[in-house]
Amino acid sequence: MDSTSSFDRDTQNKDDAGNIQTPDSNTGKRKETETASGASSKVKRILPTRSQVWNHYTKTKDDRDKCVCNYCQNTFSCLTSSGTSNLRSHLEKCKSHLAWSAGQEDKQPNIDDEGKLKKAKLTEGQLREATNEMVVLGQLPLSFVESVAWRHFCHKANFGYIPHSRRTATKDIIKTYVERKDALKKWFLCNNQRVSLTTDIWVSPTTGNM
Repeated sequence: MDSTSSFDRDTQNKDDAGNIQTPDSNTGKRKETETASGASSKVKRILPTRSQVWNHYTKTKDDRDKCVCNYCQNTFSCLTSSGTSNLRSHLEKCKSHLAWSAGQEDKQPNIDDEGKLKKAKLTEGQLREATNEMVVLGQLPLSFVESVAWRHFCHKANFGYIPHSRRTATKDIIKTYVERKDALKKWFLCNNQRVSLTTDIWVSPTTGNM
């Protein structure tokens, strides 16, 4: 009876390959399984870029190891292990980038208050203000600042300026209106003069209302 029972215990402790299983061996298998599942759950982190060269390139969505030049739209390899020397060398030869850089330099002549020529550069604030004034003076819809035509013009002119949204244009125009209205009120208070206001009357050809 003893030999038979010991034989049964040995048979139960053996696996399919005939190896004797122990509590330690089972524990090791569980550890290996947990380690394998933990390794597969790790996700590769996307580190932020530090080099200034990335102001001129955009990484593709499908492949993070490739990027596109913001000026000529050519695609380049940008492996982390390779560095950014190839991207810098391209900027030195890219004609579109060189044309943009030339437009950013203070080479545009302007006339100051004394009638002398001086170098000037259009800032983003000046271009934004000029865009709002164009919309008001031309009686254009606010959606014009977001139109493909205006964005295409700014890109071709190499202003280095990204047009603002219609919501921003609305805030700017209302702010300018309030400021100029207050300035006009102060002018009326400071100048004791008669002011005559005229207006045009418009008649609707459909309803006849004024």
